[in-house]
Amino acid sequence: MIKHCHGMGLEVIYEWGLKHPDKPLDPNKAAEEINRFLDAGVCFVILEEGEVALLIGKDGNGPYPDRLATLFDKVGMGNIMVEATEMKQLAWLLKKFGPEVCIGNLSFAQLTDVEPLRNGIGRLVDFKAYDKYL
Repeated sequence: MIKHCHGMGLEVIYEWGLKHPDKPLDPNKAAEEINRFLDAGVCFVILEEGEVALLIGKDGNGPYPDRLATLFDKVGMGNIMVEATEMKQLAWLLKKFGPEVCIGNLSFAQLTDVEPLRNGIGRLVDFKAYDKYL
């Protein structure tokens, strides 16, 4: 189906993961599946919020952040949109992976908060924009 839609000139987006996983993703297995979709023509993959919450927690202090980093290494961070809705998750993602991390599932109100955070302005990212002046 991906190849068929791609052949018709459509951009295909795929959402990977479970809404309510009972164990953290295996980054090697996830990367293998996601890379297969990308090779078939998917333009980017959305990583399901349930998977993200299990890895990094609702507050960014989850027990498996290394698995997300490994997945990014194996797939390419630019190929994945991470669903995250909690401000502490957003701040953690931006501090860990930088302003280029693609974040989805944001409310309109969160958009006005996230863009300054991307630029290092805000308590949640320790005002990183000002580090160069210290």
